[in-house]
Formats: sequence, C-alpha cells, structure tokens
Amino acid sequence: MIESIPEALRPYMATMTKVLFHSLWQGGLAALLLGAALAFLRQSQARLRYLLSCLALVSVVAVSTATGIGLFRQHISEAPVTTVAAQVNHAAEAIVPENAATTPVAVTEQGSFSLAHLHDWVFPLWLLGVILMSLYHVFGWFRVRRLAVREPVEYPARWKEQFARLCARMHITRPVQLICSRRALAPCVIGLVKPVVLVPLSMFSNLEPSDIEMILVHELAHVRRYDILVNILQTVIETALFFNPAVWWISQQIRVEREHCCDDVVVQHSGDRVSYARALASLEELRSVRTGFVAAAAGMPLLARVRRLFGLPTVPNRSARLGAAGVVLLTVLTGVGMLSFPAVSRTLSETFVETTEPYKPQSDDIRGRWEIETYGGRAHINMRFKRRWETGFTVRARELLSEISQTTTHLEMRRDAGTFHFVGDFEEDDEEWWGEGECFFRANSEYLEEMDRLGFDIDDDEDVLSLAIHNVTLEFVRGLIDLGYDDLTYDELITAHIHDVTPEYIKEMNGLGYRNLKMDELVTMQIHDVEPDFVLQLAELGYRDLDADELVTMQIHDVEPELIEAYTSLGYRDLDVDELVTMQIHDVEPEFIEEMAELGYRDLDVDDLVTMQIHDVDPYFIKEMSDLGYGDLSVDRLVEMRIHDVDPDIVRALSELGYQNLSARRLVEMQIHDVDASYIRRLAELGYRDISPSRLVEMKIHNVSPRYISDLAELGYDDISPSTLVEMKIHGVSAAYVKKCLERTGKRISPRELVERKIHGY
Repeated sequence: MIESIPEALRPYMATMTKVLFHSLWQGGLAALLLGAALAFLRQSQARLRYLLSCLALVSVVAVSTATGIGLFRQHISEAPVTTVAAQVNHAAEAIVPENAATTPVAVTEQGSFSLAHLHDWVFPLWLLGVILMSLYHVFGWFRVRRLAVREPVEYPARWKEQFARLCARMHITRPVQLICSRRALAPCVIGLVKPVVLVPLSMFSNLEPSDIEMILVHELAHVRRYDILVNILQTVIETALFFNPAVWWISQQIRVEREHCCDDVVVQHSGDRVSYARALASLEELRSVRTGFVAAAAGMPLLARVRRLFGLPTVPNRSARLGAAGVVLLTVLTGVGMLSFPAVSRTLSETFVETTEPYKPQSDDIRGRWEIETYGGRAHINMRFKRRWETGFTVRARELLSEISQTTTHLEMRRDAGTFHFVGDFEEDDEEWWGEGECFFRANSEYLEEMDRLGFDIDDDEDVLSLAIHNVTLEFVRGLIDLGYDDLTYDELITAHIHDVTPEYIKEMNGLGYRNLKMDELVTMQIHDVEPDFVLQLAELGYRDLDADELVTMQIHDVEPELIEAYTSLGYRDLDVDELVTMQIHDVEPEFIEEMAELGYRDLDVDDLVTMQIHDVDPYFIKEMSDLGYGDLSVDRLVEMRIHDVDPDIVRALSELGYQNLSARRLVEMQIHDVDASYIRRLAELGYRDISPSRLVEMKIHNVSPRYISDLAELGYDDISPSTLVEMKIHGVSAAYVKKCLERTGKRISPRELVERKIHGY
C-alpha cells in the first residue's frame, strides 16, 4: 500500500500527519481550560457554560486549521506568528538583546525520530476512520428519518392545535411538524430546514397532558435555538477528529449544557420544577435514537438533570470521571499544556539569543528537556521540566535558524523572573529542521530580591517557574502595589495576571468611582466582561453607584445598555437592577411589551409582566381567548385561567356541548373541580342534559359520578334529579346500600326515604 502512494502526495500526507498529531495536544489543552472554566462557573447559567463549550470545540478546529495552513506555506510573512497559545494566555513577551553573536559546535546525531516517518501509515488509517464514521452517521440519519417519513402514526387530534400554540408561544416562525412513531423510543428533533419533532406513541398514553406539554416545550427549545445545526457541526468535527478523546469530551459537555439550556426554558415556561422532574422520570425508560443529526438529549443522566433542577450538586458518573482522566492523560503525554498551573506561555515573535560561551548548568537550575520542529517557516519548541511542567513557544524559524547549521547551539530566552537556556542538537530533514536537547531555567536573583522587597517571599522552584512562564513582570507587580494592592498572596497575583486585572484596568475603574475593590471582585468583574465602557454606558443611563455584584449580575443576565434604552422608550424608566434582571430571566423582552400594548394591555407594572410570562399568558393566548368572547380580561384573571389550565380548547369543547358565554370565573371553577367535556358527555348519555354549570360543579364536588348514576339506574332508580343525587351522595346512600334496602323491604323505596333511612341508621 505504501509503495502505491504517488510521490507527489507524500508531502501533503506528511503535513496532514503533523496536523493530526498537533490536534491531540491542542484539543487536550482546550479541554483542560474548558474543564477549569466549567468548574469555576459551576453555578452560572447553562447558556454561558454552553457557549464556552462551543467556543472550546471551535477553537480546536480553528487552531488545527491554522496549523495546517501554516504547514502548507513555504514562506513566512514578516508579521509576527500567532498560534493557539497566543489566543488562550496572557504571558508577556521575552526580552532579548539586539547584538547577539553565534558559535558553531558539534555535529548532530543521525537517525533521530521524526513525525514525517509516520505519515505513510497515519494518514491512510485516519482517512479510513473518517470514512467509517461518516457511514455510521449517514446510516443513523436514514434510520431516524425513516421513522418520521415512512412509519408515522396518528396521535390525539387536540395535540395538533396545542403543538401549534406552543410554537407560537415560543416565537418559532418557521414551520415545525409533530410526527408520532411506534418505534421511536424518546422524543427528538430531526431536520434543519424543515424541522420535525418525532415523539413515541407511548408518550401520549403514559404521560399526563401537562407532562407532554413540557416535553414538547423542551424539544421546541432545541428548534428555537437551532441546536440541530450545532449538532451537525459537532458530528462533522467528531468525524474528522474521531481519534481525539479531548474532542469527544468537549462535545459531550456541549450536549450536557444544551440539555440544561432547554430544561431551563421548560422551567421558565411552566414555573414548576417538580412537575418537570416528574416528566423526565416518566421518560427515563425510553432511550433516544443516537445519531449526530438528532438534537435530543444524548446521554445526559436523569439524576444529574433532576438534581440540577433543584439546585443540588451533581456527582460525576464513572464515565465522566474516566473521560476527564483520559483528557488529562492525553495532554500530559502529548504536551504543551501545564499541569501545575492553568496557563501556557504566549507565542514569541522575537529572536532567541545565541551566546558565544557554552552554558554551564548550576545546581539550582530547573532542568528539563526541549525539542524543536519546523514546518512552513515556523518553529515550535516544547519544554518539559523535571517535574513534568510543560510549555511551548512558536517562533520565526527564519530568525531562529539563520545562523544555525548542523551544529550544537546554545540559545537563551530572557524574562524578568529568569532565563531559559536551550542546549542541544539539530538536524536537517527535507529542508526542515528538527532538534532536541536539555533545557535549563535559571531564576533571576535580582527579580527575587525585588519581589521579596515588595512583599512576595518566593522560595519555591514551581513558583519561580510559574512567574517566568506567565511573565509576571516587576512593572505589573509594582503597578498593583502602587494602587494599594500590597497584601496580595502569590495565588492572587497569578490569578490577577491570568484574568487581565492590570493596573490600567484598575485605574480606569477607579476613575469611574469604583475604588478599593477587593482583588476577587476585580477578577470576577473581568471574568464576566465588566469593562469600563459598560460601566460608563450604564452611568449615562442613570445607573450610577452600582456595586460590583450588581454589575456582574447585569452582565451575567445580558442586561445591556441597549436593552435598558428599549425599556425606557416603552415608558419603563428608572427600573432598578433587580427588576431589570428579573425581566431578563423571565424573557420579558421589549417585543413582548409592545405586543401586549397592541392588545390593550398598556402601562403594566413589572410584576404583572413577569407573572404573565411565568404563566405563559402570551399574545397568542390572549388573541384566542378574545376571539372566543373573552376580551378585556384583567391580568389577574388571565393568569388565574392559565394557572388552572383554562385554554381555548376547553372553551370550545364546552361551547359545543351548549355551554356558551360562561364567565371566566365560572370556567376556572369548573376546571378546578374537573367538570370537563368528557364528564358532561357521559352524564348526557345517561339522560342528564342541560344541567346548569353550578349544579355540575356541585355534583362533581360530591362525587356524583357517571358510574354511581349507572349503578342506581340498574336498581331501577333512573329518574333521580341532580339535586337528589347530590343529597344522596352527601348522606352516603351508595348503590350497595340501596340494593341492601331493596332486599330487606322487597319493594321500591323512594330516594327521599332512602336518605331518611341512612340518616337514622336503618
């Protein structure tokens, strides 16, 4: 097979092999950073965690693509090189002198290992894997599509109208079809252009109507959020990087947070976490059909979802722990991510320094190994220190190799905290350079003395190396101290540097009136993008003197200045932060307020608007009720009707049975006592027609059931009035008691006498 590969394709195969190998550590690094972020944001909104997970997956693809483009380029531009390390960390640039000399030394070792030696095998195996994975997903898609297209079954007709109302309530404008199948095991969404919600037939017979509605809302949330598109992109990425466990782990986090997002939508619409948890439990026995083209819950344990709904901490299952352990192991084995601290150093665009004297290691140096490879005009250096600290740098190969021949060379990279020394061998392979050797880090004693004078007693090798890799400069430290942050711990200093809590940021916030903030407050503000511009815009809108927690809360819930301006234009001025956040949490958008105003509901207060959204009193519901003769209802009455499930279907069903023009209050009363259309029809079949609504409620309250009436009729009592039936029920005159009395007396006893006998204990 190898001999049959055309020679012209070998360079491209070699390049793809390198891209695949690099994607391992790149994916591992992205997964580790995502894991740290998700752990830190454990209590944050699911949509923020979902966004971060998606960004992590996209970053792996973007960086792998950039790596591939760089490998195919034969000449590097004069602009500085940018890699993934520059996108995920904030360490500063190294300091190098301009007048460095070079010195040649010994010849390189021959026959050293190169990734290029593997391309003849790796690329064909990868291509085969991609083909097999593609076939698996295509067959899965056809299997699920067949359930929707070839094997649909009828379901209760009322759910067609109810499904249309749910779509309108969730502001889904594109057509969505509800299809039922006997072979479907759990609800799912298929199709991108023409989405279909596919549900099992058993759902309509095994679940309560309210539970079915919540499940449908969950699936429609997938449609509204275009989750099917994201899932398709996930499938493509998983197929291309099927060998990378970090990609699978990140993709699983996306699916988990996606379900959390849709769960939150259901809770916001229903306001009932307990009922939704019950609905999830009812679906637990059903298994979803797994395919990359389906946007349903994929592998999210029920217990974890229920615990989250009630705000309880979740315990990672065994597979989740194994997945996380695999990602960590992958990063350690392939590595440029660091295990001892959560960041990796930034790309360097400047040259290294070659010294004229051989480097003489000292006993207190931190020792490690380094290796270098060049491709497409770029050189990447990996460093591994004795305790498995790892980091990497990408530099201009032209500058690095301009004076290097096949000789041993000593290079330096200088930073405030110390100097990295590289000593080793190089070799040339197909016009590219490869090399490896020893790496030494020597701390800068003057830096340590100055840090000690500034209050940081740094006597641990790990701490010094961490400061060098993050490039925590003395200027940065002095800037914080000058602003009053002179009691920071070492960890707080590193955290401030990682999250860009710079002296400049603090000065800008001071100028806006935010003085004497604690470092953890500043870090939290930076994490949630509370920038000076955001604070300034809020101040211009009248929101001055907000504390740090209020600013962060507004950012978390997307309370942007533009949103406040929209509320103001609708007459909602001087809203406090709690009101703004509450309106955002419950989706009281400006569009919702405008639609309500068009229906005559103007000048509603915030509590009314929020209550209407919580209970799904939406414009669609109001319009339908108005068409049925229930216009100009108060907000309280509308909410009451919604709470007790008085919907247009119920009104129409009662109207068909002759109960027109019922008051809203009467409708609620009938619904509270389960006086529904089926009860009225059953009474009519037994000869009880045209009963007043109040009498129907009375009969239902006292459990005058069709079965009770039927049992009495079999005993010859088929002409009892509704009021007498109620009286008999009140006094416990059961069918069995009537039968017993008839057997004793041998003659028919009037209903009134039966009641008297029961009262007096005969």
